[in-house]
Amino acid sequence: MAAMAAMTPAAPASQMHAARGNTVAAPQPQRSSALSARGGVVRRWGAARMRRGVVAAAAAGSQQAPEESSGSEGSKSSGQGIGGGLLRPLRDFGFGSKSIAEGGVGLFLVTGVGFFCAVFGWVSKQRMASLSTSYEATMRFPMACGIEVGTPVRIRDVRAGQVRSVRPTLAAVEVVVDMVDETCIIPKNAKVEVNQHGLIAETMIDITPQLPLPEPKHSPLDVEACRREGALICNGDSVDGETGVSLDDLVAIMTRLSRETEKHGLDKLFKAADTAEMMMRDAHPLLDRVEKISAEIAPLLKSANDEDMLKSLQALVDNAAALADDVHELNRVVLTDENKGLIRDSIATLTETLRHVEGISGDVGKITGDDGTQYNLKQLVEALSRMLNE
Repeated sequence: MAAMAAMTPAAPASQMHAARGNTVAAPQPQRSSALSARGGVVRRWGAARMRRGVVAAAAAGSQQAPEESSGSEGSKSSGQGIGGGLLRPLRDFGFGSKSIAEGGVGLFLVTGVGFFCAVFGWVSKQRMASLSTSYEATMRFPMACGIEVGTPVRIRDVRAGQVRSVRPTLAAVEVVVDMVDETCIIPKNAKVEVNQHGLIAETMIDITPQLPLPEPKHSPLDVEACRREGALICNGDSVDGETGVSLDDLVAIMTRLSRETEKHGLDKLFKAADTAEMMMRDAHPLLDRVEKISAEIAPLLKSANDEDMLKSLQALVDNAAALADDVHELNRVVLTDENKGLIRDSIATLTETLRHVEGISGDVGKITGDDGTQYNLKQLVEALSRMLNE
């Protein structure tokens, strides 16, 4: 067909050349036939080359098409293997891909809401369970020392609760604490302190039970029975606390010390240190003397521990005890009630006599002017009067 197509336009061209003139009509057909033969060869070569390219392209396309078809079939089969088994019944009932996607989103939302509700219910249940067994107490401190909501409460360094609220007043700072369980009891005689621990000065409330340790029979939640027993801090009761280890106090002391140092000056401190050093040097001879005296006393103490010395001391003690017994016996025999009455009467008579003598000596003193005699007699009378009163 290509050869025929190539040969068909050659005839009209020769006819046109023949029509132009008779002078060139004779040689023109030979030239045109040569050209048309050459053009036919070129056209045939080009057509053959084009056919070979088309055949090669068709062969390559046929090889690529099975691969693509196999890939698409594999993807379809894999898609059917993953979700086809689940989605096929829905497609059988008339659900399309869009409906299935929207239903999946809705199912995901419903599942999420249900999970959130379950978690919230579990947390609420745990919270209610903890509230049913916990109790509260109010602690009063002179200073807050960094107490805030959430500050831990410890019993013997074990966490047993936390601070729920802090309310400052003019008299003290009232701190309401929640104890985690009714078994974490606070005795009435417990020592409650607010301390700051660690390098960052973390504030904690420490409860230290004191002796004697109570043996309660009622829970702090049983308020009436607990208060009648009087051994524990019951639910809603209050207790007074005190300030323990505080970083604020340390800072205040250091600030005061630095101010005093600046006020008096470092020179005076150095002089005081030098004076103390001199006193210590002067005390060395005294220490040497004390050492010598102790060395001399040591043999005496050693001899005092001998058996003979102990016997002598025992005999001396026995003699003193016998003398005391004799004195008691003398008092019992001599100082009877009758003898005491006679002695008292004799002292009274002597006192009256001395008063008369005092009067006479007064008269004589007025005459002679001897005040010493009058004073001596007066002292004697007063002494006898005291003996009589005793």
